[in-house]
Amino acid sequence: MTSTTYFCEKCNYTATKKYNWELHLSSAKHNRPSVSTYTCNICNNSYDDLISFYAHSENCVDKLRQQHATKIAELETENLRRNEINIMKKEAQNTVDVRHYESQIETYKMKTDFYRDQIDELKSRIISLEDQNKKLTETNTELVTKKKVQRSKN
Repeated sequence: MTSTTYFCEKCNYTATKKYNWELHLSSAKHNRPSVSTYTCNICNNSYDDLISFYAHSENCVDKLRQQHATKIAELETENLRRNEINIMKKEAQNTVDVRHYESQIETYKMKTDFYRDQIDELKSRIISLEDQNKKLTETNTELVTKKKVQRSKN
């Protein structure tokens, strides 16, 4: 007895028994339109068979997840790099500001020292003038007293 093999090119189905072949010919799989009915929303690949489509979609989703994870990692790295650059710019600006303020402080210290010296000199002059005034007052008092004594003698 020769065994006959039945093959359906449309569905890629093989049967060795005529009964199974006839069942296949009346099946929904064989009788649906040959147009691709399953299209992947991610990559737009089309599949005639639901099982093939399902297997593909799981892989496609995993690839998409991996691509998203990679892209997220790249964006995070880029964001960190930009933040580091901004921090370095701020630090550089702060350094410039600090130098500017240190320079201003040094100028104020020099002015303060100058004014302190001026004040000390003025205090010294005031003390000297007070001493001169005291001596003049004493001299005046002596002269007035001498004049009074001379008048009283005359």
